[in-house]
Amino acid sequence: MYTTLNATAEGLFKNAKGNKSMFANAAMERRCLIPVAGYYEWRHLPKLHKKTGEPLKSVDKIPYLIRVKGMDVFYHAGLWQEWADRETGEVFETLAFTTTEANPLAAQIHNSKKRMPTMLNTELSRAWMFDELTEDDITAIAKIQFPAGEMEAWTIDSKFLSLEDPSVKVEYPNCPALQFGDTDHIPPDQSEQQTLTLF
Repeated sequence: MYTTLNATAEGLFKNAKGNKSMFANAAMERRCLIPVAGYYEWRHLPKLHKKTGEPLKSVDKIPYLIRVKGMDVFYHAGLWQEWADRETGEVFETLAFTTTEANPLAAQIHNSKKRMPTMLNTELSRAWMFDELTEDDITAIAKIQFPAGEMEAWTIDSKFLSLEDPSVKVEYPNCPALQFGDTDHIPPDQSEQQTLTLF
């Protein structure tokens, strides 16, 4: 299985130039669900000058594990299609995750682009897979922001990919705490401002 680019919800059918998107046919005909236990994202924090403590232009990338509270498995919305190598004739199945604007919690973590994968509850998962949907229907589902209050996230080891248990929590000095609580009502820009004031 080869992976392709993320498919933004806003660009499933039209790209930035107004032309037909490379994902348009798959969005209509080859939607899928991607079961996951959680996903990883990196938070960008300015490095601090060792002597003055002032923020530098370079950043530290702090890895987080993000999950849905009380769920061992949940679903990301995805698209699949086949791609043929013109030289060899070999056919590959490709996969793309759909992404949407980050909710207030995810925006604090993926603070460079403020995006998140489209995460679907049971009802929307069934609709994504089995309903006869229009382009507008598909776009609306792909743009869904999963409720921040139903999610949890914590920092993990920077070498988590090589660990037997990558979910173990690791503390990082100078890493501001995430704003939890009623995060669904914190505008993303306000949430980010609150984080930055902690430096």
